[in-house]
Amino acid sequence: DWNSAADWYFHNNSGGQGSIIDSFMAENQRQGMASMITLPMLGWVSKDGKSVSYPRDAYPKQDKFEGAAGNGAWHGKNIKGDPMRTSIAISPEWVGNWVKKLKTQFGDHPHFYILDNEPMLWNSTHRDVQDTPVTYDYYLKKYIAYAAAVREADPAAVIVGPAEWGWLGMQGSAFDMPGPWSKGVKNADKKAHGNKPFLEWFLEQVAKEEKSRKVSLLDIIDVHYYPEKGSWPGGGDGSSDVRAQLLQSTRSLWDKTYKDPSWINDKIYFIPRLKAMAAKFKPEAKVSIGEYNFRAEKDPSGAIAQADVLGIMGREDLYAAEYWDFPVKDGTHRDAFALYRNFDGKGSGFGARYVPNSLGVQDDFSVFTAEDLDKKRLTIILLNKNLSDDQEFDLQFDSYGKPTSGRVVGFNGGSSYGSMTRYETDLKELTGIKIKTKPLSMQIVELLYGSRKKP
Repeated sequence: DWNSAADWYFHNNSGGQGSIIDSFMAENQRQGMASMITLPMLGWVSKDGKSVSYPRDAYPKQDKFEGAAGNGAWHGKNIKGDPMRTSIAISPEWVGNWVKKLKTQFGDHPHFYILDNEPMLWNSTHRDVQDTPVTYDYYLKKYIAYAAAVREADPAAVIVGPAEWGWLGMQGSAFDMPGPWSKGVKNADKKAHGNKPFLEWFLEQVAKEEKSRKVSLLDIIDVHYYPEKGSWPGGGDGSSDVRAQLLQSTRSLWDKTYKDPSWINDKIYFIPRLKAMAAKFKPEAKVSIGEYNFRAEKDPSGAIAQADVLGIMGREDLYAAEYWDFPVKDGTHRDAFALYRNFDGKGSGFGARYVPNSLGVQDDFSVFTAEDLDKKRLTIILLNKNLSDDQEFDLQFDSYGKPTSGRVVGFNGGSSYGSMTRYETDLKELTGIKIKTKPLSMQIVELLYGSRKKP
């Protein structure tokens, strides 16, 4: 069971008979995949699948209702909740026992455990059970207690945290937002901790604790990322300006010269920034983006942006990323994933090892290259981000020699809102390879070398 919190009227929900986690992990094992599980660290879990935090009969004066469940606010002001209405209290030991059970049930090979989710939003998302803003010290103490319990229960566990919500969550705590708790002072918590950004301070403290305990408490540094622009292509607005802004927004993932035009108004270079923190405080830790979505899921520009993001993540050697939540069935993002993972419907995808190229990511186009480990297949992703002009790519791979065969599979978007059109063609000229692409299009070029046969 789980509570939908502020996302949907603080309503407990049931997953039906049996454990969703058990079913999830069992199916993953059948498919040969590892599991990534979010462990509760807030201190409360749902006691059933039907209770609500703000029932109408107990709180008749609320701004909105969905059946018997209220939104926990009256005239825009939050109502203090009673955690016992929906939840039972838990401890690090409770979580440790659960991890021990999963280890016994599913073996001792590594399982990935995310320690809760977006803690600097707890006092808004989960204000029914946690209405006070999280501070630096409060979170660190709680994190260490739960991480230590997980490590003791499963020494091979891969511990992921802090799963912060984004840019502001990296810079300071929830307490740093001015409010009655800080007497209206902004960044009071940050100033009390040497004016250090929260994530840097947290990593530094965890590293000290690990040295003292002689055990790892954090294996993957995880932060979520959503571009903070105001408009998205699709629906009522598929204008050129909005599309162009979306296609440029991927630069904030890597480009140290790019100033994000959103309210952040700063140079983000998100992945290199996180990797630099890891190198400084936790050199053995990997980096992941636990949630991301560049939206515009039914617009061609959204697919191009998604394909750009996948290429950037590979080029920047990001360990893992999780798309939130699923690409919509009738959307264009599925085409971007297909381009990298199954472009021919027979399992062919982007190569296993990234290969640098001289073009990279530009305003109007992106190029990503990868080879198979046996070096008998080279794949090149070509993204035409121009909204109105064709572009021709002259591909030269002198060190590889002449391929024995090649093909291009792509998706053309054009100007219309909605789906993209797939195309596939064999390459007839293999000496000087030139690929002409349409505006708002994405394609993969597959070149085969040596004795490898075309699928």
